Amino acid sequence: ALDHSAAVRDLQNTLDSAATEKVVAQMEREHKQDMQQEAKDLLQGTGYTVPEIHRADSVPECNRQLYAELAARSVAIAKRMARLLKKHLQDSEASEYVPWQYSGKKFVAKQYCRNELKGFAKKGQPTPITNCRVYVLVDESGSVTRELSDAEMKTCIVLEQFCRELNIPLTIQGYTSLGATLEIFSYVEEHSVDGDDRYRLTGMSSRNGTPTAGAMCYAIKRLAKHDKKESKILFVITDGEASDDEDGVRTRELIEDAQKINLRVVGCGIGADKDDVEEEFGDDHYLGIDNLDEMPERLLEIIRRKIYSHR
Repeated sequence: ALDHSAAVRDLQNTLDSAATEKVVAQMEREHKQDMQQEAKDLLQGTGYTVPEIHRADSVPECNRQLYAELAARSVAIAKRMARLLKKHLQDSEASEYVPWQYSGKKFVAKQYCRNELKGFAKKGQPTPITNCRVYVLVDESGSVTRELSDAEMKTCIVLEQFCRELNIPLTIQGYTSLGATLEIFSYVEEHSVDGDDRYRLTGMSSRNGTPTAGAMCYAIKRLAKHDKKESKILFVITDGEASDDEDGVRTRELIEDAQKINLRVVGCGIGADKDDVEEEFGDDHYLGIDNLDEMPERLLEIIRRKIYSHR
């Protein structure tokens, strides 16, 4: 008789895998429903439109392939920068010697004379590396060209890798509008169900309107739920001309609100009309991106400085 045990095992593994994928997809749908309810609760009474939340239940293979193409060089850069920063922070935290130890690499004669059992000092243990939270809003309006959209994706891929390496809580969302509806596309969330958020980033696209103020209000309300002492950064990557804030008044009011919760807002102007972003956000909250290839490292530098300033 033929031995079909291997074939049976393969079939069972396939069925188990399919069942798992089905459960995970259902959990993602529930996650999206929770986010939708959260958005409704947060925006109620603010005068801003409650966004419609979009989030892929699962990630198809084509997204994974596109990620591999875009991330080939970017991820390596992010890993190296994260590794260097982590080492530097750990070294600086552990640079102080703790005295009165029974053993250690540093012998202190003065201590030994006073207490013969505790004549050594050794480096202390480093504290947690970061106390920082990062939120990224990405303009997916119709005016965003393919070149700009690719630069946004590459930048977000680098940020995702960097923050994951350093355990920095990160949220990345795209925003646009369809008629009067604010649409939020969820790519990276702090608590991922399936662990595939990095691949969701490749779902970014040029779509419709530019409701920057509405998207900012939603993001700021979400960030306000966290500890005020925690350092926070909100990057808004856009080519300008907000459809819901032509004179920039609402944007600047939101920036003032953000400062109350220890949140720094940075408007990242891209494209030919990036000067409009400077007018909307003001000089102190504007970063002009002249070279799209340099955008990831410029944003990482802001995160690095934010981490250092709160240590």
